[in-house]
Amino acid sequence: MPGSEFTSGSGRGLFATKLVENYLESKRAEPIADEPAKLGVIHSWVRAISALKSTELGSEQKFNQDIRGRVLGYVPYPPTPDSFSSLWHKPPSSVTGIRKTPDGILGVFATGIESQILAVIELKKPGTNLDAPQPSHENKSPVAQAFEYGSTIIGVRWVIVTDMREVRLYAIDSDSEYEAFALERCVDKGGQATEELRRLHFILHHDHLVRGALQSSTARLHSKSATRQLE
Repeated sequence: MPGSEFTSGSGRGLFATKLVENYLESKRAEPIADEPAKLGVIHSWVRAISALKSTELGSEQKFNQDIRGRVLGYVPYPPTPDSFSSLWHKPPSSVTGIRKTPDGILGVFATGIESQILAVIELKKPGTNLDAPQPSHENKSPVAQAFEYGSTIIGVRWVIVTDMREVRLYAIDSDSEYEAFALERCVDKGGQATEELRRLHFILHHDHLVRGALQSSTARLHSKSATRQLE
C-alpha cells in the first residue's frame, strides 16, 4: 500500500504528493492559454450538469466538446486534411483491435499513418459510482470496464474514468492508484481559477498527457513517483 506521501484528497497514490507540488510550482510562471474562456466553460458545465436529462451518449458528446476539447485541448476524430486528431469517440474494432467498444481513446490519429493509442476512456452519467458493480455491464464497475479495454488494447499507457464531475487518471499497471480531479473545484465562488485547475491542466491537458507519448510531462511525473515509491 502506498504511504501517506502517495495518498491525498486528490487521489490514491498515483503520484507522490510532494512531486506533484514541485511539478506545479515549476509551472508557476507558465500561463494557461485562454484561461478566462476555459474557466467560463468549466463554470457553465458545472452549473448545467445537474440538469442533464439526456441519454449518456448525448452527455458524452457535450462533455467531449466542452471539457476534453475546449478545456483540455483534444481534437476530435476525424482530423482535417494534413492534420491529426487526438480524441476518438467510440472507436471501431479496426482501430482498437478488440471486440468491445470503449467510450473513447486518446492518442495520435491521422490519415495514412498507424494510430497510436495512449489512453482509454470510460464515461458514465453524472453521479455514477465509479467503483460499484453495474448489472448492465456484466456486474463490472466502470473502473473494471475501463481496465478491461485498456489491458487488451496495444499501447495503452493511461486509463481515464469519469462521471463528468470527477475525472480519474490511472496508469495501466494498477487499478487501485489514481489521481482525481473535481471539475467543481477548478473555479472558486468568485469565478477565479484555483489550484485544482492548474492540476487539471498540467496533468490532463493534451500537451502534458499525450504529447511526447512515454516522454510526456505526466509520464515523467509518474516515472519519478514510481521510483520514489520503490525507494
